[in-house]
Amino acid sequence: MYADSGLDIPQSSDKMVKLYGFPTSTCTRLVALVCKEKEVPYELIPVDLTKGEQKAPDFVAKQPFGQVPYIVS
Repeated sequence: MYADSGLDIPQSSDKMVKLYGFPTSTCTRLVALVCKEKEVPYELIPVDLTKGEQKAPDFVAKQPFGQVPYIVS
């Protein structure tokens, strides 16, 4: 059990997590670091903020606010 939150957090997972984000973004790197520390396998899918890819219709369909990092399990 994770602290007193009532959530069961698995220590490791066989399922790959998809991490959408800008590779040099501090927030994206922090999420990647936490995944590594928790031994959660992840795949980084780059979203180029300089080209506005986070506002593209196909990305907004997944993440309505157009924000990164975005995680899909």
